[in-house]
Amino acid sequence: MGFRHSKHVATHPLELVMGTTLYHGLDTAPGSHVHASVLAQRNGPQIRVFAGLVSANAGLKQHLESLVLPWLLRRCRWLLGLDNAREWLRHVVDPAALTEEGGDHDMSAERRLRETLGGVVRAGQPHWMPRISPLLAVLNDTSDVHLVIDPGPDSAMLVRACAGQWHYDMTRNGVVERDAPAKNERLFADLGDALCYAVGEMRPSRPQRRVERTKTTKTSFSPFTYASSTRRPAA
Repeated sequence: MGFRHSKHVATHPLELVMGTTLYHGLDTAPGSHVHASVLAQRNGPQIRVFAGLVSANAGLKQHLESLVLPWLLRRCRWLLGLDNAREWLRHVVDPAALTEEGGDHDMSAERRLRETLGGVVRAGQPHWMPRISPLLAVLNDTSDVHLVIDPGPDSAMLVRACAGQWHYDMTRNGVVERDAPAKNERLFADLGDALCYAVGEMRPSRPQRRVERTKTTKTSFSPFTYASSTRRPAA
């Protein structure tokens, strides 16, 4: 509800802001063979969604190593290059995934994320209405915070999901069931949940300062020249 391609899909590729938290919404579950990731940043009144990546008939390890990690290396290598930079990567995960697979702690989704990508791991909203509400709010025309999706191929499946492939079921009497989205379109439903996890963690109801891209200075700097120019004259 509220999604319009002309308004919520950018006309040009979106740029990531270096040094700003990247949110990774992840919908998965122990033993699941479908995994969906949405990668986004918030910059002031704008929530920028850069990718919606989904795997089918694969494990979480393969999803992270074959889709998410290559995307991070391609789009924001700086995020993985420094230990402290990894704190700018925040994973918001389906709460059902933050348990051990078959009782084996070595196979937990949290450990997979920390070892493969690093960053902070948080549980997403477990209940449907609190999960979907922040997304519906930013799709509303009256909202001060707006959602915009990158027009590239990395977001193509997510755009299709928002445009109608991710939907509610309807009963035989024509009543829409709003307790949870339909699961017959599994890939799109999982992408939708991943989007909800990421958007909800950004707290769109709270104001945030806009960050401009870091600009490099063209002025040469020498510590020796600086020291001599600021040295106080002898008494």
